[in-house]
Amino acid sequence: MAAPSRLLVQGTPDDDFLVAPFQPSRLVGGAGDDILIDSPGSDSLYPGEGANRLYGGLGNDYYMGQYAGGTQEILDFDPTPGNIDTFDFGESAENIAGIERHGDDLHIRGYGGDEDVAVFHNFFLDPAFRIERFRFNGKVLTDKDMLRAFHFDPASMPHADEPPSYTEGRIRLSGGEKPDHLSAGDQATYISSHWGHDLLIGSRYSDVLNAGNSESPSFTISPHRSDRLYGGPGGDYYLVNSDWRHAEISLTEIQDYDTTPGNIDTLHIRGDESPVYTRITGEARGDLVLELNTNQRITIKNYFLNKAFVIEKIRFDDGSVLNEAAVRQRVGLPPANSPQASLSTPQHFYVDAKAAPAIEGLLDFVLATGAALARTGLQ
Repeated sequence: MAAPSRLLVQGTPDDDFLVAPFQPSRLVGGAGDDILIDSPGSDSLYPGEGANRLYGGLGNDYYMGQYAGGTQEILDFDPTPGNIDTFDFGESAENIAGIERHGDDLHIRGYGGDEDVAVFHNFFLDPAFRIERFRFNGKVLTDKDMLRAFHFDPASMPHADEPPSYTEGRIRLSGGEKPDHLSAGDQATYISSHWGHDLLIGSRYSDVLNAGNSESPSFTISPHRSDRLYGGPGGDYYLVNSDWRHAEISLTEIQDYDTTPGNIDTLHIRGDESPVYTRITGEARGDLVLELNTNQRITIKNYFLNKAFVIEKIRFDDGSVLNEAAVRQRVGLPPANSPQASLSTPQHFYVDAKAAPAIEGLLDFVLATGAALARTGLQ
């Protein structure tokens, strides 16, 4: 089977912002602090030296390590079953200084000091964020090897209610009164939490992510709530309730990473709210923060970084709708335009996709190579 062809997007020795076109691409950063954003296909991301941020999603993505004093922060969100993402260390395992867990993140350190590290965000949070394969000069570890090394055995979880029920053609997945981890299966899902610190993760289809009801029987005991909602491919619909009983104690964080052109995501803020009385703040390449009339706060991560993170419509019950242009105007930013990136060179390139020989597990691997499995701790 022929190796995939990828369009080259070449960076410079300065700080680059490289965004793949809507086809499989090879993004190559330079020596600066780079941001690399992939396409809906299978891409390869090659950062240079510096502090780099790499974003991957749909497809079988390939990340090349850069251990010359560089830092890589990798967020790969792909809920598609069977896709295999790869991180290539680029050197033998003897050059690993430590493999660490920090909260939900996995760190792999080199010997170049504190900044010589690859950070895999949310690796321990959910399978949708995992890099499935780690290569070290011809040897390979899987995500399961990494999890076993930290004695991390994620419990299996249902992806739908039992017996099955449907809302608006989507299968339902419902939470309870305690903190829930609700992760959709491989079908369009209506995910609904109730009360607590909930985590909702969508599928590769068009999902509804409902942050929960206003009422809780234990309100006087534990009134605080903080929800995290993750969506990706598809036209996702996020529901957040406004309620004065949550004033200053309700935080909702939404991250929607979708590089597919034409998809329309919606945030629906339900209750007695209006954009006129909503405080809207943000800065270039940063987050969008909405503070409601009740002082509840909704944060859309990386909204101003790239179109891939934008929720295209913000709806209110009074009939008002804010699109991206209106939001940018409210915060004093110019209209969105193409990233300030290097030119895309019309040159095709492929990465050898052959699997490296597997080894039995991380413990044997560490013993054989002398690599250090460092501390496990929470940030």
